[in-house]
Amino acid sequence: MAQPARVLFLLVDGIGDVSIPEFGDRTPLEAAHVPHLDAIAAGGLTGLMDPVEPGLACGSDTAHMSLFGYDPRMWATFKDARRKAAWAGRPWDPAMPAEVFGPWRDPWPQAVRGDPVRSFDEVSVARGGLGRFPGSQVMGLVKQVAGV
Repeated sequence: MAQPARVLFLLVDGIGDVSIPEFGDRTPLEAAHVPHLDAIAAGGLTGLMDPVEPGLACGSDTAHMSLFGYDPRMWATFKDARRKAAWAGRPWDPAMPAEVFGPWRDPWPQAVRGDPVRSFDEVSVARGGLGRFPGSQVMGLVKQVAGV
């Protein structure tokens, strides 16, 4: 029996910006030297999409739900209200900050944030959302992703 194909779905969320005259009317990302992102893009499929419908702006939570096949008009998440309620005295509630995305029911979302100037197995756990996760949990996720 053939082994199922493995897929690593890398969602680079929130890097859109506006063009800046000092950058030749390019966005900061367009003007930046990003060889690691270029290599990832060259080795896979890339694209842009309107997660709900053309011209309708939405938040990351709505866009993520749409990417995974959920109709965002049916499955509203109200993430900010949930997060505020969850963080009121329950610091390990699964309503994690927006930079860590994972299943709502899972208190340890499988999200890893790497530093592009380091190798992937040297993930920085001291900044961003990963600072709240035990290092052993983070490194376990890195090893899983490295095996894909």
